[in-house]
Amino acid sequence: MEYRHKECLKSNRDFLCSNISLSTGLLAKLSESDVITDEHLQKLQNIERNDTTKAAVLEFLTEVLPRRAPEAFNLFLEALSESAQKHIADHLKKWLGDVCPEDAGTFKSLRAELRSHYKRRLASIRPMPWQQDIYLNLTDVFVERQLKLKTNYKGDERIVTMDDLFTPQQTKEIPRRLLIEGNPGIGKSTICQTLAHEWGEQSCGRHCGTLCVHSFDLVLYFHAGDFIDEESVAHAVQKHLLPSDCRITTSELQGIIEAKNVLIIVDAFDEANAGNTTLDRLIKGDILRHKTLLITLPTKQTLAL
Repeated sequence: MEYRHKECLKSNRDFLCSNISLSTGLLAKLSESDVITDEHLQKLQNIERNDTTKAAVLEFLTEVLPRRAPEAFNLFLEALSESAQKHIADHLKKWLGDVCPEDAGTFKSLRAELRSHYKRRLASIRPMPWQQDIYLNLTDVFVERQLKLKTNYKGDERIVTMDDLFTPQQTKEIPRRLLIEGNPGIGKSTICQTLAHEWGEQSCGRHCGTLCVHSFDLVLYFHAGDFIDEESVAHAVQKHLLPSDCRITTSELQGIIEAKNVLIIVDAFDEANAGNTTLDRLIKGDILRHKTLLITLPTKQTLAL
């Protein structure tokens, strides 16, 4: 779930606990849209039965809803509206409008500029850095989508596809810091380019069945060197991802990045990690800690995530 949506739930917690009715209609809508699982449903009903409705609502607001997928908040608002609690949905929408105003036109323009940039930049790629004269169309390049996922610090591994990169694992939390390791030339950069390219293409329409790259409002694809001497991610976007005549300001970019569900892809960390202050802060979570960051690194290099 987006950070601003979590803040909305937190700031309106008392109002929600006092006004939401966990009616059969609301729970049915939440279950149908996969906002809650059968396990969640049973737990909430047990709390309401053994304690109070307010306690069950509090459990839902603090332990269930914030841990669900990015689209869960909007599905929650729809469920409220369709179960005779539209006034509560309207209250939350008003809070978001007052506290997190957003220029929809600017956001739309930014998405269009990024997609245009990826279409131009990724029209052809050099899949083999040691063969600078060989260019291939990205859609014609085969990418092996099976990856070994280390699920914990003990080194336990399992095979996943590239589409599973953003799926919650053992902790049920959406991954926020991802590291792709591999030998030089194995295809790490091509994976990054493929993710940006696929986001720039038409949405999958949720056919993936998982939290795929299309789940993100924005995908920002960088080389690690793009952050050198840049004050912020917004400055890097303006300089490296947007045309020079684009009128979107860094302040507007910063506001959109903070408000939206964003995937930041950083390729070739090993080539530009020295003195890269902004990238270091991004990795450590000093900035944009609620955004998803994916970094590539050669095997046996070290990175503190």
